[in-house]
Amino acid sequence: MSGQEEKPLNTSMPLTRPSSILIVGCGDLGLAIAEMLRPQGHQLYGLRRQTPSSSDVNWISADVTQPLSEPLPPVEQVVFCIAPSVYNETAYQAVYVEGLKHVLTALAVPPKHLWVVSSTGVYGSASGLLDETSSPLPDSPMNQALIEMEAVASEQPFPTTIVRLAGIYGPGRTALLQKAHEGIDPQALTDIWTNRIHRDDAARLLGHLMERRADGQAVESLYLGVDDEPARLSDVMDWLRHQLGVTHKDDSVVMRRQSTKQLSNKRLKATGFQFQYPTYREGYLAVIANHPEFKRETVKSS
Repeated sequence: MSGQEEKPLNTSMPLTRPSSILIVGCGDLGLAIAEMLRPQGHQLYGLRRQTPSSSDVNWISADVTQPLSEPLPPVEQVVFCIAPSVYNETAYQAVYVEGLKHVLTALAVPPKHLWVVSSTGVYGSASGLLDETSSPLPDSPMNQALIEMEAVASEQPFPTTIVRLAGIYGPGRTALLQKAHEGIDPQALTDIWTNRIHRDDAARLLGHLMERRADGQAVESLYLGVDDEPARLSDVMDWLRHQLGVTHKDDSVVMRRQSTKQLSNKRLKATGFQFQYPTYREGYLAVIANHPEFKRETVKSS
């Protein structure tokens, strides 16, 4: 996926309806994906190091950073949506690159479709309006590891789809809300652009594409998972401060992230996908409503 021409997907291998699905890295996002798929009656397998108790998912305990000791069950679709616990080159290589290789090696039979969750971080310091035809510009060893993972996936002899997600926010992901609560001055963030997607919409779009594939419809080899409105961070922060009733400013709060890229979701929306939270406004209102620590008597409802 690092700039090479995209290949049309071969959909000649039909999936059963419902199908069997393995979710690798069944954590916050993976569990949300399972929740979206469960009503359709799919046979769900979830792989993670520590498995919860749930009768709705067939759990597999494994550490993908090491070769798997047992073959994985035969499934029609595999979702690789794992994430490292620390942000460094070693962890990214072990989890994303070697982890995907270990999973593919352990599959009892080749799947009919592989879905790999990547990140729009692969565009690094690129600027302007970007879409799936834009070449990655990784600016760190971690982003380069994501590109390597995508290459491993794309080399497989079965159909593969990469989904590059923008910054995920939602339940339990409240870092920006915390910054707004601390009083960061929005005027210091005028030149920073942000692209995001609510956790639930990230799960829903994976489920949507998988359902589309199961119905025999064509899917592309690459999608950007991002909501309808790239926005200046100053505008987002100013809006959040208003919702929280924050009037004080703390100049000591520093935002280190710098970005001027704006991401397009036209390809995703062309599949008929509809966002539950099309912009940060709808999404963060839902987050605030579910996090009492950020509620204030002066919070506005719109």
